[in-house]
Amino acid sequence: MLFRSNITAVGLRLNAGTEVGATGNHVETTVGTVSARAANGGIYLRETDALIVGDVSVTISKVDSAAAVSTVTDATQSDVMTTGGNGNVVIRSTGGNITLNDGTAGGTTGLAVSANGSGNVLIEAIRNDTDITANTDVVSASGHITVQAGQSVIFAANADIRTGTTGTIDVEAGTGSITMDATSLYTTGTGDIRMLAAQTITVGDVSTGGNASLTATAGSILDADSAVGADDTNLNITAVGLRLNAGTAVGATGNHVETTVGTVSARAANGGIYLRETD
Repeated sequence: MLFRSNITAVGLRLNAGTEVGATGNHVETTVGTVSARAANGGIYLRETDALIVGDVSVTISKVDSAAAVSTVTDATQSDVMTTGGNGNVVIRSTGGNITLNDGTAGGTTGLAVSANGSGNVLIEAIRNDTDITANTDVVSASGHITVQAGQSVIFAANADIRTGTTGTIDVEAGTGSITMDATSLYTTGTGDIRMLAAQTITVGDVSTGGNASLTATAGSILDADSAVGADDTNLNITAVGLRLNAGTAVGATGNHVETTVGTVSARAANGGIYLRETD
């Protein structure tokens, strides 16, 4: 089937009173940077190559009946957000990396993607050599959130995934690793959290009133804190139940994985298991 973009541009600014795209018919794009708003529905985008979520403004020269022109500007808009109707956010790239940046427009500081109410979020880089890099937050009030990269997922300093109540979090790295900065947080109310990487998982802070599962198929599960030769006291995982499975090791001799959990099960196929529990 021939794939044709609806919109090709350097920057794309979308703002709808209802929704952008539909569940079965996404808006197809070939753009560099995107910002989108939907006031009473979802946002559904399918990008052909690399995509940045960030700032976009548009300025045109409007022609009147006398052929004179006046400048009209659609002001800078940041991020991809649904603001009503429990709108979902779906951003998929078939052929490039996805980068989530904190925009500069007022009122949206500290996030790149936000779903209203129980709206769900999918951010997906499909090709197996593509990454997702989050430099700021991905949030929903209570919806489920999936971040899935063909290769690796990277969450930079203070970049979080946040939802609430029974919303779940799923982070997957198809051929590479999941890397959280030590200050990065994945958190929900009582929903489960799942992290699955083909290689290594470097965990910052994971917190839920439900269960958590971390699987590093061919690598290790490691503490993102940079302590060398001595353990730190910063928690990595808070959960009711914790399931760990690593192709190599869980933690390291000088840097244990710090937990506050009720029940734990762990496997390491080619190395040790090092856990430090608070209670």
